[in-house]
Amino acid sequence: MHPNIVAVHAFGHADDTHFLAMEFVVAAPLDAVLRAVHKTPMAELNGRDLWSAVVHHLSAQSASEDTDTPSAAWQSGYLPTMLGLIAQIADALDFANQHGVIHRDVKPANILVRPDGTALLADFGLAKEAARPSMTVTGEFAGTPAYVSPEQATEAKEVNFKTDIYSLGATLYHMIAGRPPFPVQNPPTARVLLEILDRPAQSLL
Repeated sequence: MHPNIVAVHAFGHADDTHFLAMEFVVAAPLDAVLRAVHKTPMAELNGRDLWSAVVHHLSAQSASEDTDTPSAAWQSGYLPTMLGLIAQIADALDFANQHGVIHRDVKPANILVRPDGTALLADFGLAKEAARPSMTVTGEFAGTPAYVSPEQATEAKEVNFKTDIYSLGATLYHMIAGRPPFPVQNPPTARVLLEILDRPAQSLL
């Protein structure tokens, strides 16, 4: 197993309920970390602020972990630290792809961050084998609207590893901008998917 992927121990279903049993990880979901740090202008942030957000989340959850001192992973600026986290998830996705697996739901909520600076890709509940057709249990839309690729937005039957690259890019956009490239509106799914297909994301420059 790859060091940046949360291990899956078992999956299946009991009656009408499907389940996925994963490794227990003491870590903070990236979406919670982003909500905490983006209360401060990005120009004023650094890696230690990200570490503090991770530690604060774990403390609020009463999770035990050695969080006394930030490791070397947190000693850079905000952007280099974020890029370091993204690089770890990119490695995990490359490993998954080499083994014929497409995640299909890469987003901040499915990236877990440990206090030592390790990033972990979690929740393969929507993953599919590259050689098999894409289908959910219920036949409904698969993925999270704000981060899906155009091919997922059109529910194309042939979805390959590029969809995970797009979603990782959308996640990095959120990390920099403080919001997804196509923020969810009301009603969410239909409008966001149309925006993904019809217009480019707002430039960060």
